[in-house]
Amino acid sequence: MNYLEAIKIRKSVRQFDDSPVDAETVELFKSHFEKINVLNTSLRLNWRISRNKDNSFNLFVEDLENNHLNLVEFGYEGQQLVIYLTSKGIGTLWHVIGGEKKSPCTITFGYEKKDAKKSLMQKMVSGIVKSGQRKSIEELIKGGNKYLSPEIEEILEYARLAPSAMNKQPWEFTLEENKKIIFTLTTDKKEYNYIDLGILLANASIAAANTGIEYEITRENDNGYCLAITNT
Repeated sequence: MNYLEAIKIRKSVRQFDDSPVDAETVELFKSHFEKINVLNTSLRLNWRISRNKDNSFNLFVEDLENNHLNLVEFGYEGQQLVIYLTSKGIGTLWHVIGGEKKSPCTITFGYEKKDAKKSLMQKMVSGIVKSGQRKSIEELIKGGNKYLSPEIEEILEYARLAPSAMNKQPWEFTLEENKKIIFTLTTDKKEYNYIDLGILLANASIAAANTGIEYEITRENDNGYCLAITNT
């Protein structure tokens, strides 16, 4: 499975199979940590893995200062790792509550339990979150689509599939001349929203890289980042 397919099918997995991910696969995954892209080379995170009692694993970063820059970096790097795992048939779950206490967020991964029945709580959460429903590109673009090209539309199609806390999708897209997309947080702006912004940027950059589009991501301010297509 390629990364674009992985973005499309990735979902939150809350029940894991008794069969653990084998040690060789875990070690191969660890070797991937240094291969992912970073927004800021001086902020490359020290990812760690711990094992849970149910044979799932936790992916986390210890003692990371919860400032906006670090949290966006966490989401950006973490989502690349999530998509890598998804491409290998391994389920994942982003969660702020529970998991590793010293990490701003925890990504749990393992093989999804087949034919698992949802608990009452999971059914209630699914009903509230409606994670399968995403806003359309048209709903997310602000200021008009004058600069909407096929390349940009391709990037935005995968960007809009990014998961976010309670599926709030707390962002908007602004298109500028010279093939620039500004991704901006619009609501709440709580700590986990900055992780969401990093996840969004990861989906956008994966889409660009895997469709042969050269790009550069720069930080506009605390709440916004610009992705500029550089091959014209």
